Amino acid sequence: MGQYALLTTEENIIPKTTTISFTQEANVYPNPTNGNCTISICSAAPCKIKIELITIDGKTVWQNNEMVNEGVNLYSYSLNHAPGIYFLRIQGANINELKKIVIAT
Repeated sequence: MGQYALLTTEENIIPKTTTISFTQEANVYPNPTNGNCTISICSAAPCKIKIELITIDGKTVWQNNEMVNEGVNLYSYSLNHAPGIYFLRIQGANINELKKIVIAT
């Protein structure tokens, strides 16, 4: 997360600076989980996000909306679903991530 500057030059051309922003990143732990997990989202700016738990065959079995603040945001959830492989989809203005999560017995 953060902003970085990239200075590029070409012969006989004025140097140009491009700003590169890494706005959001999400992680899920522990993984595998017994159903209790934490989602960590690093954000460069406040925004609204949607978190979905999706089965391996594409069915949404749980969803929640959150408002993230600038910086690190931690959300704890009890995902009381049958053991198996799922995906957590995290979507917002500056984020679109899909994380594999295993719910163990």
